[in-house]
Amino acid sequence: MSVLIAETPAVSPEPDRRPRRQRRWLRRFAYVNRIRHRPAAQGLDRIHGFVEQLRAARLSPGHAGASAAYALLNWLLDAACLWLCFHAVSDAPIGATQVLLAFCAGMAAGSLTVIPGGLGVIDSAMVLGLVAGGVATPTAIAAVVLYRLISFGFIIGIGWITWLAIRQRQREGEANAVRAGRSSPGARVPTSTPRHSSWFSCSGSPRSSRTGQTRSPTAC
Repeated sequence: MSVLIAETPAVSPEPDRRPRRQRRWLRRFAYVNRIRHRPAAQGLDRIHGFVEQLRAARLSPGHAGASAAYALLNWLLDAACLWLCFHAVSDAPIGATQVLLAFCAGMAAGSLTVIPGGLGVIDSAMVLGLVAGGVATPTAIAAVVLYRLISFGFIIGIGWITWLAIRQRQREGEANAVRAGRSSPGARVPTSTPRHSSWFSCSGSPRSSRTGQTRSPTAC
């Protein structure tokens, strides 16, 4: 990601803008695709789209500072959740340094894994961090399991419930729209006589009863 951001000006779709850096970046990209046994330009359009999205973002210094403050607050509250989980399963004293050590170990391990939610990786790192801080192994395992149930399982459960509620509202809205369309007078489909019925009525009575002239099918 850092390489991509550093080389962002080189991926500009304008051919006359910094051509040397662009050619150098394209050669690197083609080398990566050659290792992957892919065409040289495969995936380049996705990178162009990603770079355009990065350029579309406009972050003021105030918003950047607020984002950093909120992110730091989120981490601190997450670490406080781990501290409360430890006290929920044990009466043994624990310092803030031990909690922060275990928490940072878990977050660092979670950033290196590709497993969704860092299942197993974050838990093991936190348990090892607590044990390294002097916590008994059974207590560390119980605290980490409770913490993961709250910070991971509980949040996922709320997300699924929210998604199901949104889907239910969408279905109800669609059903109400269908019922409203059926009940409105303008939504009724007018009935029309088939073309062949007028043809047979004309062909069945070739002469008019009033004029006595033969009626052609086109007159129908």
